[in-house]
Amino acid sequence: MAKRGEPKWKKGVIALPREMIESPAYRDLPCTARCLIVELQNVWNPTKNTAVHFSNRRAQAALKVGPDTASKAFHSLLDSGFIKLSKESDLIQRKAAEYRLTWLKFNGCEPTNEWRKNGTKK
Repeated sequence: MAKRGEPKWKKGVIALPREMIESPAYRDLPCTARCLIVELQNVWNPTKNTAVHFSNRRAQAALKVGPDTASKAFHSLLDSGFIKLSKESDLIQRKAAEYRLTWLKFNGCEPTNEWRKNGTKK
């Protein structure tokens, strides 16, 4: 039990905006993409407000899925506007792709929330 005045969650908390979770864009995501949102935010550093480095292989390990499923989860998030590609991966230099999480601050700029524009696509 935490002592009085000591933070209960020493390593922080991952919280998603209720507006985002209740949006049609989020509701249309497959479960793997929803889980990937949490994994991406877990890597995001709020003190730096920079892009998230996350590879397909890392997503496979975190979600315990195969390469095609991990790739589809990334594409779902890209298509729905929850993430934007900041920098392509570089296989020669072994660099993971960099993503901007659109519901969070990025390089000192306010969130773009592009997922709001992407309602149900049917």
